Amino acid sequence: MNSKSSRGPSPRANSPGVQRGKNRNARDQRGFTLIELMIVTVIVAILAGIAGVQFRGIQVKAHLTSVVADGRILFHGLEEFHTINYQYPNATSNPAFDLVTFEPLRTMVGYQGSINSRLVNGQADAYDSPDDQGPNQEWWVQMTLLIEPSFQVVIAVSDNVPLNPGVWMQGVYTFENGVMIAGPGM
Repeated sequence: MNSKSSRGPSPRANSPGVQRGKNRNARDQRGFTLIELMIVTVIVAILAGIAGVQFRGIQVKAHLTSVVADGRILFHGLEEFHTINYQYPNATSNPAFDLVTFEPLRTMVGYQGSINSRLVNGQADAYDSPDDQGPNQEWWVQMTLLIEPSFQVVIAVSDNVPLNPGVWMQGVYTFENGVMIAGPGM
């Protein structure tokens, strides 16, 4: 007679190692541990932060592109004003340039731009028509982007622009923190 077969169940089936394996499988099926959830949360937060920064950059670029495009319309309006009147609008006397409405361009040459909604305080920062080239023969207008005030747009036919004094500028220029980053011929 075989002594092993008469003893009952195998001693190996009741051993502590087998029992621990069953407990481990039951524990694995319960879900994620707190550490695993924390790691996943940190990864998601990092990815969301990266996406947010990229979205903000895209948003700023779109607003800046829109202001520059409308700035070109403003530039051509001022050039048309000069063609009709043989001078640019004056900074202070009639026909004075209005920083909010952009008069006299709206009534005299039909300027239809909508740049104000994208500017700080809904208006241009400054306009001047210096007389060093002759009375009202040059001009510049400076604007600050509402969504990101470190960006300024300058539209000019002048060498007296405060952000770039002494340099002849003709067209639409973009500055970031006072440094020119784009413009005609760049």
